[in-house]
Amino acid sequence: MQGFNSSVAAQLRPAIERRKSLIQSKRDLAGALGFPLKRRTDAPTPVPLQRKAVGVQKSAAKPARSPYTDEWALTDAQYEDAIQVINSAMLSMERTPSVVTGKDEEELRDYILVMLNGTFKGTATGETFVKNGKTDILIRVEDRHVFVGECKWWKGAKALGAAIDQLLDYLPWRDEKAALIVFIDNKDASAVFYKVEDAVKSHSAFKRVGKASTDSTKRRNFILGHPEDPEREIQLAVLFAVLPKTEAA
Repeated sequence: MQGFNSSVAAQLRPAIERRKSLIQSKRDLAGALGFPLKRRTDAPTPVPLQRKAVGVQKSAAKPARSPYTDEWALTDAQYEDAIQVINSAMLSMERTPSVVTGKDEEELRDYILVMLNGTFKGTATGETFVKNGKTDILIRVEDRHVFVGECKWWKGAKALGAAIDQLLDYLPWRDEKAALIVFIDNKDASAVFYKVEDAVKSHSAFKRVGKASTDSTKRRNFILGHPEDPEREIQLAVLFAVLPKTEAA
């Protein structure tokens, strides 16, 4: 009888673990709860001119089976919407340089913030995208940062690495979203695109190249891991604007 009981336990354990994994995966899916942001009717192109719900969802923490917890995260679709608006703002800068002539990084950041908050609105506040301390552009839900953006003039690989460090300080979790907005002097801009990519790949947090962009002169995607927790992944979109450099920059 003892031998039979032992064999039953050995046969049941894999089935129990499979069932536990299935239940957990379903529970993870159930944890995706939306945090709506509304889109303004007069939103700038290329985002459709309709205020639609854009927000965050709770994504499950997936390391070793500890008690289930939900973590706020911006959805991929909403992240792409925000990136499109930033790209639209940067394209308008390129096409109308007089708008940004004499502006420093902070003023250029504020221009992008105006475009973002002219497109999206949070349920709790009018300004969903805010500036906070050293960080240029931020979405914060409860005590969690779910989107961080940095605006930098290209000043070499070392400065770019410092900007990535700053992003990582604000986004230490897996499946988070970030944008690094790089303003480039129009002198030899083509070479800078590759220098920026090399600088990101040389960073200690670099894990792999992200999905291909339709225009690598406007955007390049990367996946980063936090130095203190490499299993946690951060989506980084590096966005480019080629502008006349000013004394203030």
